[in-house]
Amino acid sequence: MEAAGAIVVGTLAMHELGTDVSGCNPRRGSPKNWNNTSYYTGGSSSGAGSALSAGLVPICIGTDAGGSIRIPSSFCGMYGLKPTLHRTHTMKSSICVIGPLAATAADLTIAYRSMTAPNPDDAIQSAFAPSIPPPPSAKKTLGICREWVGQASPAVREATEKAIAYFVGHLGYELVDIQIPYLQEGQWAHGGWALSEALDHLKTRLRGQYSSLNHHNKVIIAISGCTSAADMLKYSQLRALLMEHLAFLFKKHPGLLIVTPTAPEVGWKVHPGDEAYGVVDSNLTLRMMMYIWLANSTGCPALSAPVGYGEPEQGEGKLPIGMMAMGEWGAEEQLLSWAAEAEQYLNKALEGGRSRSKDWADIVGLASEVHKSS
Repeated sequence: MEAAGAIVVGTLAMHELGTDVSGCNPRRGSPKNWNNTSYYTGGSSSGAGSALSAGLVPICIGTDAGGSIRIPSSFCGMYGLKPTLHRTHTMKSSICVIGPLAATAADLTIAYRSMTAPNPDDAIQSAFAPSIPPPPSAKKTLGICREWVGQASPAVREATEKAIAYFVGHLGYELVDIQIPYLQEGQWAHGGWALSEALDHLKTRLRGQYSSLNHHNKVIIAISGCTSAADMLKYSQLRALLMEHLAFLFKKHPGLLIVTPTAPEVGWKVHPGDEAYGVVDSNLTLRMMMYIWLANSTGCPALSAPVGYGEPEQGEGKLPIGMMAMGEWGAEEQLLSWAAEAEQYLNKALEGGRSRSKDWADIVGLASEVHKSS
């Protein structure tokens, strides 16, 4: 990014160790969701979601092992891309990737293309074929697993269905019904895999010294050590089965993008006491990860784009709702084209269009005024 001319402003806060998707961090402070400060930004790239929703920067870089790019993008009304495994950088992980979050689809595209320039020091990353946008004549297909999407809350489901209807009715997409097996079992397998990898990384970094961790992370780390080798083998077999099934779907339906909500609920509420003690709500965590885990488990790319807003149960300010598309391995440019069309829907077709937080800062405008006065 720096080689392409980017100016790095600084580092951002995140959920401690990246172990959850709320963004709560009582040790260092939880970043604010400027759409409604009574709700979390989502995590674990929580500071990225906050900075983008405040208008402070156009692009952030995050990591995603279980929605950590896409969930904050969804909760904060931004665009987030989880690339194909190792597409931007080879990590010591079979599920985690580095990818961009951005305020617009165009900024997301600029960031992705910069980050995926071949790196001669990274043999795996540099072996990927160059990103090429799909031709205008390419077939465009949306796949929907209705049973899966139907588990979202009514507000999220309505926003998703309206966006899908626009893609089909105005943008030339064909809609096909698909089935994906073992969704619940696959998510449990991904959760166990993610916790086991997190524990392995933590042992390397902290060498068993966990006393400095937040209380909730001590609980999570204790759970992480409960996965047996036999369980890991079964998780691996299930991942392979899901990859084979997705390969079948992508071959059967050329140009297929599998669409779901990014998260099934309209935001994650901040509760009194969270900042003092932290929070572990594993049931809510698993629900919030209901749609994002499949891309991590199989290595497919996936992109979250804002498509609507929901009414809050507390605080002031409507809450963004994200829709996610998951594509075939290496299909990032197809997803970025889809994101530009989703942005067209948000700005031109959605009633009221895109909204900004009341505390949004016009950084470019402020800089222009300073430049004129000097």
